[in-house]
Amino acid sequence: MVLHAAKSVGKLATLFEAMDHRESKSMTDEELMTIKAMSADLVTAALRLANLFQFDLDSELCERVKEKNGVGF
Repeated sequence: MVLHAAKSVGKLATLFEAMDHRESKSMTDEELMTIKAMSADLVTAALRLANLFQFDLDSELCERVKEKNGVGF
């Protein structure tokens, strides 16, 4: 599961790196579809980890958002 998450991050990194080096910063429909799919894959990996290690992902996410952004839910 972690390898799949790493592959999703790699696909996103490759996509954003290519976008960073081209003139047009707008995304194609295909790029947007990739971003959506890889984002969903990462959320799925997080849910699987939460189930495997029996923790409340919702609570952890809220705490992380507060910790990193100073904003709460």
